[in-house]
Amino acid sequence: MQNDIVTLLSLVPAAIFAAATFLYFADLQDFQRLLADWGYAPRSHVPIGGLTVVATAALAVPQIRVWGVIVAALLLVTAAVVLVQHRRYHYALWGALALATLPLALP
Repeated sequence: MQNDIVTLLSLVPAAIFAAATFLYFADLQDFQRLLADWGYAPRSHVPIGGLTVVATAALAVPQIRVWGVIVAALLLVTAAVVLVQHRRYHYALWGALALATLPLALP
């Protein structure tokens, strides 16, 4: 029973990154416009979305979960820096909360 709960909790970060992957690949016009307003090139979200897919997949596989935590942490810290730079503090807080879930993925 306890082992099942630990396994379920370890998948929480993977679920968060799966939801973020949707944002990068859903081709949302508001998201595209926001990135363009911040000076990012069109379609610059695609490589970031690819890294999010890598993080999601690695977080879901126990043997390589540590690598998923590393990639996810790099993505979350980078996103938090960009959000703070553009004065989107309330969104940066959600990134910090997502970063706090990453230790749940470790054995």
